[in-house]
Amino acid sequence: MILMKETNTSTSEIDDVEKLYYSAFPEDERCPFDEVKNLKLYNSKLLSYYDNENFIGFTFASFYEDMIYIVYLAVSASERNKHYGSKILELLNKKFNDKTIILSVEKPVTEGDIASRRLNNFYKKNGFNVVGFEFDNSGVRFILLYKGKFNAEKFKKFLMLNFPNCINFTDTDIT
Repeated sequence: MILMKETNTSTSEIDDVEKLYYSAFPEDERCPFDEVKNLKLYNSKLLSYYDNENFIGFTFASFYEDMIYIVYLAVSASERNKHYGSKILELLNKKFNDKTIILSVEKPVTEGDIASRRLNNFYKKNGFNVVGFEFDNSGVRFILLYKGKFNAEKFKKFLMLNFPNCINFTDTDIT
């Protein structure tokens, strides 16, 4: 059974989260880890996940009105391909079933961009839908996926409050 723990600088899980953070995300998609561990984002939570005592991954999410924006979701390399990503999303959905869950993925650059397409397909397989716009953040193009009821204007307001570097919102036809 997967266990979710709220994590912060005073918990023992923070070292596991930090190692995974640096190994799972490319530098151009990371903010300074101090911002994550010190919960600098509006109403944010750092959640770590365990199968028994075994650390399997983490999410860093911001809660805004009736939405949860998952900024980061990562599963330990040794635990991938064991359906833990799906189990984490399922646990989030059960725990916060009254909220819309939103996340962003890097937009596939080319038809052959297999890694981005696999990630996009993973979220779709887990019940997420593509939102009708995309955006740039710090030079990286993202598309949004959501589960629940999505309000584009409310989400844009949230983004601009928390990620003022987000620009170039446009419609997308990726499905």
